[in-house]
Amino acid sequence: MTRRRPHLVAITGIRTTGDFDTAFTAMTKEQPDALLTVVDAFTLQNRKRIIDFAAARRIASVYETREFVDSGGLISYGPSLADNYRRAAAYVDKILKGAKPAELPRAPSASPFRRHSGCASTSSSTERAQLSSTRCS
Repeated sequence: MTRRRPHLVAITGIRTTGDFDTAFTAMTKEQPDALLTVVDAFTLQNRKRIIDFAAARRIASVYETREFVDSGGLISYGPSLADNYRRAAAYVDKILKGAKPAELPRAPSASPFRRHSGCASTSSSTERAQLSSTRCS
């Protein structure tokens, strides 16, 4: 029986572009099984760099917003920022035209789960198990 290594959770704060090199060097050394990216304006602006790193090292990656998947990331579980902005604009328009905010219906949002389009045909359990070692393209 193969002994599995314990899961390691490493939290890395990235505040400048130079922090990416430090974080990527550490991840290359530690060889993580997965990468979870929390989104802020800075990581969103640098998403392609994060996606390319994860793909090059075959690290299964999960992102907080759909924009990462739209840029080539593997999976996201969270809202589309563009959809949120569009819905907010519609609410603001109605309020400015006199609607009472408390009386506006709550618009349902789309499913928060997104996967890269190259993974869309992945349906068997064997194929899903291979996602952690294969980049979808």
